[in-house]
Amino acid sequence: MQTLNTKLRLLCASTVTALTLAACQQAPVVAPAPIIQPVPIAEIPHLVQPVIVEDPLVTQIKAIDRNDIDARINLIGKYARHYPAHFDNVRARRGAEAEVKDLLKTANPIAMNPKATHNELVQGFKANGIARNLDVGSNTTTNADNFIRRALKLEPKNPDTNYWFGVLLSEGGGMKEGIPYLQKAAKLNYHEAHLSLANAYLGLGKRPQALAELRTYEKLVPNDSRVPEMLDAVKQDKASIW
Repeated sequence: MQTLNTKLRLLCASTVTALTLAACQQAPVVAPAPIIQPVPIAEIPHLVQPVIVEDPLVTQIKAIDRNDIDARINLIGKYARHYPAHFDNVRARRGAEAEVKDLLKTANPIAMNPKATHNELVQGFKANGIARNLDVGSNTTTNADNFIRRALKLEPKNPDTNYWFGVLLSEGGGMKEGIPYLQKAAKLNYHEAHLSLANAYLGLGKRPQALAELRTYEKLVPNDSRVPEMLDAVKQDKASIW
């Protein structure tokens, strides 16, 4: 009996082994999963920053001596001594506006001093006049009028002072009031006064007088390239030669 049981156990074991081997032979061989290598991230090149070319006027403003008030006024005055002001681009205008605001901080306290000299008063007037033409600052018209009137009292025959007082009046709407001061400056060989006279006459609708003043100026300053355009402005009856 024991021998029979032993044979049965051996038979069962053999059968299991055979079935296992058969299953192994029939089962598909599964290949190992491939190892995925990480894809290297390409380096992002540095963005090329655009080169911003600074406006020439802004460059000049930065380079000028901050203590030289006359030089600073003359620089901005090339663009905004008369109304309307003319600039090549917005950056130039913004630079001029910032410069004039800074000029007012320097020139106004000096000109407001009761003991201010003629030159200091004229500087204050010009700074405020330019600021008015650029529509920056506060009380610029009032300050300009105050400073130039005081300067005129100190030096009533000064051609520069008479000229600028005439400009203040005529470009502020008082053409008739400004003309006598511009004429006085012109008689004192202040040639630029002829241009402002032409502008004042144009504002009054007196084109023949405006043309005559421009022709006079053209003879005195033959190399001024602005004259042809100003003559056209008068002939076309524009609001201003500037």
